[in-house]
Amino acid sequence: MNLTDPRNARLGYPRSFLLMRMVIGLIGFLLPFGLMLGDWWIVAGDVPRSSLSAYYHTGVRDLFVGSLVAIGIFLVTYRFFELIVDNVLSAVAGLAALGVALLPTDSRLPDTPLQARLGEDLIGNVHIGCAVVFVSSLAVMSWLFATDRPGEDPDPRPPWAKPAHRLAAVAIVAAVLYMVADWKWRFDPHAVYWGETAATVAFGVSWLVKADETY
Repeated sequence: MNLTDPRNARLGYPRSFLLMRMVIGLIGFLLPFGLMLGDWWIVAGDVPRSSLSAYYHTGVRDLFVGSLVAIGIFLVTYRFFELIVDNVLSAVAGLAALGVALLPTDSRLPDTPLQARLGEDLIGNVHIGCAVVFVSSLAVMSWLFATDRPGEDPDPRPPWAKPAHRLAAVAIVAAVLYMVADWKWRFDPHAVYWGETAATVAFGVSWLVKADETY
């Protein structure tokens, strides 16, 4: 592309925007597997851990925190000045992702300075609350991605995009129900990990699909 041509230079902005969607989608899609494989490579310990949040207390903490902070900042700033429902949900999900990243889950290890200051139970409860808000918002956002907006280009995306977004939303809801069922009946010690993995991968797929759309 000839960037000296003003018309081509302007194309760089939407392309950069779509690239950001793709990068966030890739982070969400790859994060669970990166955490598990990185942890296995470093310590060859329990694979997988009990949840994605449990990796905060392992050697791949930086990958966990850095990835969620990147996702959180992107979601908060994504089309920030457009006051529509899915963008408000995006900001809420982004703030919740930052809470999940920066407020550690409970563990059997010594408290972090933040846990020591405010109490492990309080921090753990806020962490769980942020995780619930984050995952719930992602499900609603993916469903709304499949909804046409009034006044938009009637054909801004490939025909498979809407079903892909709806399938992602259903997968996230199914993952949440699986974790809730395990909380009640305790049938899988890794249920939270697999549920969070399914939800995060579905989120990544939805955003990768969004990267191929023009709005």
